[in-house]
Amino acid sequence: MKKYMIYAKTNTDYAAGMITKPQNRFDPANKLASQFNSSKPIEFLFTNGDHFNFITIFTCKDDESVSAMTQVMLASGQWESVNWSRAYEAEEMKAIFEHAKKGMHSYVTTMQAAETS
Repeated sequence: MKKYMIYAKTNTDYAAGMITKPQNRFDPANKLASQFNSSKPIEFLFTNGDHFNFITIFTCKDDESVSAMTQVMLASGQWESVNWSRAYEAEEMKAIFEHAKKGMHSYVTTMQAAETS
C-alpha cells in the first residue's frame, strides 16, 4: 500500500460542534478510512497553522480511494479545505530520482534551446 497525507483546515461549524461536545475524532476518521481501502491512521494530528490545522498520515490502496475519501470530508461541511498528496519514504524518493536521472540527458531546457537558435 502507498503512503499518503491529508492536510486540511476545519471551519467554524467544526469548532462549534467540538465546543458543544468535545470529542476524540480518531474513531470516526478510522471508520471512514476503512471504507476506502485505507489503513488506520499512522498519525492523526491537529495543528495551529494558518493554512491547515489538521494532518493525517496513512496508507491506502490507490489515489482514487484517497480522492473519494477527501470528497466525503468536504461534503460533510466541516472543512474549509481538504488537500492530499502521496508521501514517500527516503528510499522511495531516491528511486524516483534515479529514474529521473536516466531521462535527464535527453531533456533540453528552454535556455539550452534558446542558445542553439
